[in-house]
Amino acid sequence: MIEKPLDERTAEENATVIIKNGTMISGLAAKTQEFLETNNINVISVDNADQIYSQTTIIDYRGKPYTVNYISELLKIAPNKIYQRFEPDSEADIIVILGEDWGENNNLPE
Repeated sequence: MIEKPLDERTAEENATVIIKNGTMISGLAAKTQEFLETNNINVISVDNADQIYSQTTIIDYRGKPYTVNYISELLKIAPNKIYQRFEPDSEADIIVILGEDWGENNNLPE
């Protein structure tokens, strides 16, 4: 398991995160939630995505760049799959949509 120290700026952002499972792998979002929470990420809920995603995607709704960077390092998300969409009424600061790439290449315990 990757254990990285939480950057002070990431901690100060205190971002809320929702994880959506965009794969056919049952329980992947819950396992990812446990992994991120072990690394001090505040996951407020998990759910299924509206479709299957081939690549994991991050959407930053409230400008939390340090947390986005930290999550992208932990989950090995490509920079071209990180999007900023300012929506102050979003249910969370950041949404992570898990794709088949993460489903096939993660180090989470079975």
